[in-house]
Amino acid sequence: MKKQSLAIFLTFVLVATNVLGSHVQAKGKTWYQKRIDFDSGTKKNMNKNFSLDLTGDGLPETVRFNEEKNDIVYYVNGQKASSNVDRGGYDPFSIYYVNVGNGRIYLVNEAVDGGYCSYDFYYYDTTSQTMKLALRTNQVYAKAGEVWSIQSVTETKIKTEIHLMPTEIGNIVLYPEFVSNGMNYKLASHYCKAETEEHYKLKACRKLKFYKSVHSKKVAYTSKKGMNLPLKKAYFTKKELWGGFAHGKKIGWRKLSYKNFDKFYGKKGNAWFYSKGVIRGF
Repeated sequence: MKKQSLAIFLTFVLVATNVLGSHVQAKGKTWYQKRIDFDSGTKKNMNKNFSLDLTGDGLPETVRFNEEKNDIVYYVNGQKASSNVDRGGYDPFSIYYVNVGNGRIYLVNEAVDGGYCSYDFYYYDTTSQTMKLALRTNQVYAKAGEVWSIQSVTETKIKTEIHLMPTEIGNIVLYPEFVSNGMNYKLASHYCKAETEEHYKLKACRKLKFYKSVHSKKVAYTSKKGMNLPLKKAYFTKKELWGGFAHGKKIGWRKLSYKNFDKFYGKKGNAWFYSKGVIRGF
């Protein structure tokens, strides 16, 4: 492995470790009422009964969490209420109890594995007496780290943030929102607010075309070396990620990726941006 590629890889490991070490810490008021911490090694809180109201009637259910095949299985009032629930491969991990009112109560499973983190929202269906999946925050294609955090949860909306590391620009933050759909939540839009981590300023390294919209071939503007182009918006799906960069009142779009490190950093002049004299990117 080239020294530069090794340095890039080590930077990713350090950043991912930093984020994963703090992602369960809410800013100010927490978005949950109770957090139950687990550890597969010590069996902390495994196969233990908890009294949790899952229906909103004021009467607690007896809830137990078992580890089966390295995943979690929910038991409610002595009956198996779920199949295997993914928790990733990371210890320790947590399950969150969230009551947003009007009978909307969720157990939120934290799935963490290396540079990846997602949250799965489950609710208890009294008719089938099983746990139903209401939302899986994993909505973005990201081969180089996808770390979600929950900002707030209400009856109508879930606000989140996601830390990504695309090749061309480095550490960025997206702020997707999910809206209620019955007991479920769905993605409000594939477009969302976005910014660089630590708000570092992006300056163009070279001449580059930015387009009027996602998938468009019409040019919004062409960058010049030294031009300030702050990241303001993002478009994401399971298959792709685009960044919206502001030049005055115009937003220009470029597709982002997680590959070809040497294309951008192994040869002089191929990078898109720099900040404070440093080439930006993963």
